[in-house]
Amino acid sequence: PVGTNPMPRGMQFTLFVTAMAWAAAANMIAERAAAGISVRFRFGIMESLLENMFLLFLAVVGFRALDWIATRSRYSGQALPLPRRGGWPVEWAVGLAIGWGLCLAVVLPVLLSGHLHAQLVWNSNSAVGIAVSLASLLVGTLALEVVFHGYAFRRLIDSVGPSWASVLQSMLFAGLVV
Repeated sequence: PVGTNPMPRGMQFTLFVTAMAWAAAANMIAERAAAGISVRFRFGIMESLLENMFLLFLAVVGFRALDWIATRSRYSGQALPLPRRGGWPVEWAVGLAIGWGLCLAVVLPVLLSGHLHAQLVWNSNSAVGIAVSLASLLVGTLALEVVFHGYAFRRLIDSVGPSWASVLQSMLFAGLVV
């Protein structure tokens, strides 16, 4: 809520802007590092997973460092959007079920109507490709969660309030995804 942090609102907004600038820089660094490693070591199938892992690492480290600097070496613990609490396995399971349910609700009617032609091709690399794709999806989703609902979002909430923060962050996310 607004007012839970003793820093002025202007400082909170500056921290939000700085955090988002760091996230953009971290994304560029992650892209280049993953591409370089993938080419150098011939890890083409792993490039997306490496990129997401680098982004997650850089975002967490950068936000923790920014929080540490802003709170004068007293880490506030607000850099990550996933606090430790009981019941998280149930929350993750429900989120997973809702996510897959929404995917099926969108894809299944198109598939059944005949406008989407699915073809299953299985070879010796299929299992590895599926595992790497799922890992990349998991790590990438976690990285986006850290970037868009972690430290920067908390600073924006303390700056403009929870309602405006949600609207502004949603617009920012939509603008970057499109």
